Amino acid sequence: MESAAAKSLNLNVHFIPKSSTDSALSFLRSPFGQRLKNKNTFRIVTDMNRENEKQTHNAGARLIRALRELGFENECMVFTSDERKAKQYLRSELKSEDPESVVVTIDTSKLREFVDFGRSPGAAYQSNTASSSAASKYEIPPNQNNCVLLTTGSFNPVHPGHFRILRRAKDYFEREYEPQWNVLAGYISPTHDSYVLSKLTDAAWIPATDRCKLIEGAIKHEGVALSSWVAISRGESEWPAGFVDFDEVTENFRDFLNFTLVNKKKFVKYPINVIYVCGLDHFNKCPAVARMTKQDYIASAIVYRSGYEEQHIRNSSKASGVIYVSLTGERDDLSEM
Repeated sequence: MESAAAKSLNLNVHFIPKSSTDSALSFLRSPFGQRLKNKNTFRIVTDMNRENEKQTHNAGARLIRALRELGFENECMVFTSDERKAKQYLRSELKSEDPESVVVTIDTSKLREFVDFGRSPGAAYQSNTASSSAASKYEIPPNQNNCVLLTTGSFNPVHPGHFRILRRAKDYFEREYEPQWNVLAGYISPTHDSYVLSKLTDAAWIPATDRCKLIEGAIKHEGVALSSWVAISRGESEWPAGFVDFDEVTENFRDFLNFTLVNKKKFVKYPINVIYVCGLDHFNKCPAVARMTKQDYIASAIVYRSGYEEQHIRNSSKASGVIYVSLTGERDDLSEM
C-alpha cells in the first residue's frame, strides 16, 4: 500500500498512514502546508484497516475530522478492509459534517482512479514524471551530511554581498568544516511586503514581486557558477497571512524539503539539514538564530562582518548547531559584506 501511494504522490495525492498522523497535521498547519488548503490538485488518502480498531480510537477517522477542523475541504479517501465500519466511524467523528464528502472504498481500482484524478496519465503526469526523472539523474550522495543553505531578508534590493555570504558559507562547509558537508543548493527567501513597508518609507519600498524578479535577474547575471546551485524561494514573500519570521521560515523549509525529497520523492535516504546563513550583525541582535539550532536538522552559519563584536558568537559557536565562518585568513582583503 505504501509503495503504491508513494508512486501516486507525483499527482499531488498524499497517503497518510495512521502512524504518521501527527507529522502530517504538523506539516499541514505550517505556512507551506496551508498553501495546499482547498486546492483541487491536492488530495489525501488514509486507511482504516485494523480489524481490532475501535471506533473511539480510530486514527483514520480522527485524521479526517482534524483536517476539516483545520479548514481543509480537499477531497479525501479512506481505503479500508471494511467499508461499512469505516463509514460508521466517519459518521461518528464528523457529526455535523457530511460523511459522504469522504470517499470510502475497498476497491483498489477506485483508489487508482482517485489518485489519478479520474483520468489516465496525461500531459500533466508526464510533465511531473519528466521532472522527477531529470531530478533523479542528479546523484545525491547517500550520506547524513547533505545540506541546503537558506538566507532571508528584505533584499530591497539584492546586492552582491547577499551572494557573497552564501558563497563563503558553501566554501567553508565543503573545504574547511569537519566533517565535510555536501551543499546541495542555496535559497534566497525575500521577506513579506508587510515587514519591508514597516521598516522603509513608501518611496524606498520595492514590492515582493519586483524584489523576486531582481533576485532572479541578479542570479542569472552572476553566471552558472552561482545559478547552478542558488535559487529563489517565494513562499515567505507570498504567504497570504503576512509576515513570517526567519526562524519559522527555516523550520517550515526544513519540513517541506524533507517531506518532499525524503518521504515523498525518495530522492535521498537521510534527512537534509537546513543551514540558516546570516551575517554577524544579524546573529548579535537575534537570539532565535542560535535558539532554533536546538531542533533536529537545523544549523546556523554566521559569516563574519567587519565592525561587529565577536564575543557572543565565539561563546555560542561552542554549541554544535552554531557555526562561525570567521574568514580569519582573508579579512584584510574583504570589502564590506
